Amino acid sequence: MRRVALLTGCVVAVACGGDDFSANGGAGGSGASQSGSGGAGGSGATSGGGTGGSFGPGGASGSAGAGADGGSAGSAGAAGSAGSSGTAGSGATAGSAGSAGSAGSAGSAGSAGSAGSAGAGGSAGSAGSGGSGGAGCLSTQKLCADTCENIDDPDFGCTATNCDPCPARDHADINCAANTCTYTCRTSFKECGSECVPDDDPTTGCDNADCNTCPAPGNATAVCSATSGGCDFACNSNFRRCGDTCVADGSPMLDCNGVCVDPTTNPEHCGACDRNCFGGSCGLGVCGAVTVPAGENPMEITVNSTHAYWANFKNVSTGGALSRVNLYGVPSVESRAIDSPRDVALTSTAAIVALHGGSDDIVQVPFVGFSSAPTTILSTMENNPVSLVAPSDTTVVWANEMGANSIRSYPPLATLGSAMGPISIDADPTYIFYTVYGTDGLGLTPTGEIWRMERAAPTNTLKLADTQWIPDSIVADGEHVYWVSRKDNAVRRARKDGGGAVVDIAIGSNPYSVAVDATHAYYLNAGDATIYRVAKNVSAAATPEVVYAHATSPRTGTLTVDSERVYWTFQLDKVAMWITKPAP
Repeated sequence: MRRVALLTGCVVAVACGGDDFSANGGAGGSGASQSGSGGAGGSGATSGGGTGGSFGPGGASGSAGAGADGGSAGSAGAAGSAGSSGTAGSGATAGSAGSAGSAGSAGSAGSAGSAGSAGAGGSAGSAGSGGSGGAGCLSTQKLCADTCENIDDPDFGCTATNCDPCPARDHADINCAANTCTYTCRTSFKECGSECVPDDDPTTGCDNADCNTCPAPGNATAVCSATSGGCDFACNSNFRRCGDTCVADGSPMLDCNGVCVDPTTNPEHCGACDRNCFGGSCGLGVCGAVTVPAGENPMEITVNSTHAYWANFKNVSTGGALSRVNLYGVPSVESRAIDSPRDVALTSTAAIVALHGGSDDIVQVPFVGFSSAPTTILSTMENNPVSLVAPSDTTVVWANEMGANSIRSYPPLATLGSAMGPISIDADPTYIFYTVYGTDGLGLTPTGEIWRMERAAPTNTLKLADTQWIPDSIVADGEHVYWVSRKDNAVRRARKDGGGAVVDIAIGSNPYSVAVDATHAYYLNAGDATIYRVAKNVSAAATPEVVYAHATSPRTGTLTVDSERVYWTFQLDKVAMWITKPAP
């Protein structure tokens, strides 16, 4: 802060507002009779000028003495009185006024001299100059205890008149704004009412904008979050956090995306977070299956991101159709009458269907306009096409169950290879994989085989396994192919490159269909109408896990999987079903 001492003396008369006065001259000496000259005026005292000299009496022509200069820092001298008239002489001249004392107070004005007898009157003394007043405070300052202080200094109250300091406040810096004391809370503090409180105090809301006490659920204590700084809570001993609550240790409740749920009954988090039953019930943490009517003799089933599709293997007069059901929302089945559909594959825009018997055509049904008549994409009287895949949107590959020219593709129409009795086919970008009954064509002896064919060079083939007994439902992943061997009840695996031995990964009861995901192989047992799964990387047949057990048995059908569910058909029950996969 800047303080300025207030000057108490006057320097110029204008500043102090005083009158102008002449300094007093020294006393004049008496004039000699008729012709003596007056003596010089005396010097002014230190605190004021001397009195002006009187005219000498009777001096004929003596002059009054000149007043001496005032003393430094003294009051101005009074003007000298006019000399009395000399006898027969000229009147003496009045003494000159003394000079103003520097920094002194204003002097009194000198009186005019009386006229001398028979002589001319003396001249009045000149008025003395007044001293100047002391300097005032600036416009941005105020006078506090004889000292000029800045108006915007919080140590002196921030107003133009009040000099009391602004009241102190803990953990705050004080400033002046618009003639008012203001406060800014320091780092890690916030303002609550007229106080600055710590940001990490749950009783005043932690780092939140409000100052309300942080809430806490039962069996918990309010705390400030170590990450967000806002309100949080800590569960008491023997309790754990679950969403916005605290539940006892050992409780089945789960925190799923910040919400506390009961995984034993919640169909959106059944047995685990985000495990949706998709229309099925949830009981004891296990999703129930969803069942929809599938029509006559439902067989091969496949799925995309919105629907499940299956073929009703009957002639058109007895219910042959391609059917589908939506996978999300309330299930609603749609059907398109087709004669004897045996298998179905999906492109990005349409379902491709193999008609087994009758016309033996390959046809397609668009997803948009599903109820419209199918379009024939190949009508060449194939020999009972039994299995087909669509490796891309522009290629279809299928297997003819009877006769020569059994492995075919379109477009263009091409014969890729010949095998006696192929019954299942799959493909990846490089190879086509297929199963054959065996040398007798009927599967009466264990002469079935597993083959690999290069798509770009169909004559390059490799046998991956032999001595199989009605091998069916082949499916490939990145490294292996999997299939079921019905008559000897095995689910098997072989390397796609032909290396290593064939491995039994499970032994079932007339396994009818197999599908795989990233970790498991799933298969449908026709013998007990049960869906099982087993880790697909096992080195020997392992005990499978039950995914779904049907109330009646035996039941034949086929199955497939996606990332969330397992889907299958039961032919005799005329239903299509799905269930959410068990937790990994």
